[in-house]
Amino acid sequence: MDGILVKMSRDVEITGVHIYENDREGIKVYGSRDVTITGSTIENNSQIEHDGYAEIYLNQYYDDLTLTTFWVNDVVITGNTIGSTNPVHSSYGIREAVEVTDGFINDNTFIGSFVRAQTLTGP
Repeated sequence: MDGILVKMSRDVEITGVHIYENDREGIKVYGSRDVTITGSTIENNSQIEHDGYAEIYLNQYYDDLTLTTFWVNDVVITGNTIGSTNPVHSSYGIREAVEVTDGFINDNTFIGSFVRAQTLTGP
């Protein structure tokens, strides 16, 4: 399971929490907008699969019921400590699987080992 799943939502703020040792992502943002992740510690997730999941994962969501794609827009990720120090560790600190419109990722501290701290596809 994921630590926190934000799906088809808007105006969400995740502040000052400790998210750790979940099976998959620490925070997964699917098809949501106006999401802020700040002042938190996200660490040692992806416990179900070594290098399998990111600490924070951003991706679109396709709703089969309405046949609508919900994009990820206006995400702020700043001032967090993102780490992977367990023998089983995450693939990325922050993984942006699709272009995030008007996103801001800055001033995060990355600790431990990853394939890469960030993988970004947006502008």
